[in-house]
Amino acid sequence: MKKKNKEEDMSQTFIAEVGQKSAIAEDSDIEELKPIDNKNDDKNDDFNESKNKKNNIGGLIIAIILSLIVGAGGSYYFFSVQNVKEIKSTKKLETNQKNTDIKEEINPEGIFAKSLISRYDFSIISEVEIYDYLYSKDKITVDEIDEDYIRLLAASNIKRDLTLGNFSSEELENSTNMLFGNQIELENEDFTVGCTKYKYSNVDKYYTREESSGCGGASSIEMKRKIVKSVFTDDKTLEINVAIAIVNNSNDTVYKKYNKDLDDLGEDKLDNVDATTFDIDKDYKKLNQYKYTFNYDNENNNYYLVSIELIK
Repeated sequence: MKKKNKEEDMSQTFIAEVGQKSAIAEDSDIEELKPIDNKNDDKNDDFNESKNKKNNIGGLIIAIILSLIVGAGGSYYFFSVQNVKEIKSTKKLETNQKNTDIKEEINPEGIFAKSLISRYDFSIISEVEIYDYLYSKDKITVDEIDEDYIRLLAASNIKRDLTLGNFSSEELENSTNMLFGNQIELENEDFTVGCTKYKYSNVDKYYTREESSGCGGASSIEMKRKIVKSVFTDDKTLEINVAIAIVNNSNDTVYKKYNKDLDDLGEDKLDNVDATTFDIDKDYKKLNQYKYTFNYDNENNNYYLVSIELIK
């Protein structure tokens, strides 16, 4: 039995040596077929070099994986988060731009539009004189309107009274601001419009109305108007379109314009329309239209006139 065990031990030793040599041979093949060196130091060097290369390869693989993860995360943030923010921002900008183009129309026959327009032709002078002040040019701004007419309008609108006699300089200033905002500043002084004259007292700071003599009687020429459109172009601007007709009752004609230098006082006569049957509500499309532009005064919660412009 002992002999048999000894033979088995020798056999196992032989197999171990063969296996060890085979392993060394395989390692040498991996290491680019380097010759086998039986020295222990060389074995350790080869082992360490192989281990380092494996570690380097593993580190490189980990770095590549991390780069892919970071890249994927960045791509996700750009396309899923940042891109969504930019799209929302763009849509918001587009919405804001669209909102600035939105126009809100209001009833042109409503009290608001009518009362606003009537401020500027509510006067004791004749209608054709009013036409001359407001519509004789293709466009007129507030600073181009005759100052005495502005004073007369302001005086008439203090209490909406055409027979108003006396009023203070402060009342006139407040009424002027209501009509024209802070675009103009008038000096307190005497003024005359048509047959009406106002005297100013520096002592009392009051205006007193005086009638002038020699004024003519009623005219056969009248002005008719119709508000055809009223729209808020934005939160600060209001535009109101008004059709204007000059009706000459003496020769039964209707004109688009008034011209005091012509014999019949009218210009651009309407064909197949006469004064007796003229209906501005039906025929306003045949007339010239003028656009009143108003701006909003936040402080006084009021719309004031900026310009009047011929648009048709």
